[in-house]
Amino acid sequence: MTDPTGTDGPGSSGGNPSGRSSSGGGSGHDWQGELRGQSERATVTGDADLARLVQLANAYGLEQQLVLTLPGQVLSGTLVSGRAYFDGLATAVQGDDPDDTLRGALAAGYRARSADFEGWGAAGALHELDPDGPDDDRLASLPTVAYLHLRDVAVAGVPGGRLPLWRGRLDDVVGWSVDSFQ
Repeated sequence: MTDPTGTDGPGSSGGNPSGRSSSGGGSGHDWQGELRGQSERATVTGDADLARLVQLANAYGLEQQLVLTLPGQVLSGTLVSGRAYFDGLATAVQGDDPDDTLRGALAAGYRARSADFEGWGAAGALHELDPDGPDDDRLASLPTVAYLHLRDVAVAGVPGGRLPLWRGRLDDVVGWSVDSFQ
């Protein structure tokens, strides 16, 4: 059986994560196991199209205005790379404190996290993408993402609800749109 995502990955058991045949239903098909497998795949990356935007942000520096719907909250801001997020967080945490302070040490840790995104994916700049579009083999090889990062965030329904930076799990996003309500 073909995996519901359209690919049979390494170690695939045709939708049955345990690899064992089902004892129920007489057909030998483990529908519950298949549904568990779909749910696990969905929570690894969240929405595939939004995950692709996040991958492009991380790999190529793409920035894009987004409105995100989360359980009980709506946010609007600019999607940025993990590198830009951690650089901004380091600057905000350290402020004017010298490097040899607690804030300086914390900022150094965030700068190290930022460096983890250097060379992430296929290239370091958006202009290196093939202008012919998404058939570029490099796009298919970008690492899976679990978090997205926003800058200049507005929180809907909260007077003065502004955040300089925001980080959230991709699989917590219920809906999204390319635009801004700011």
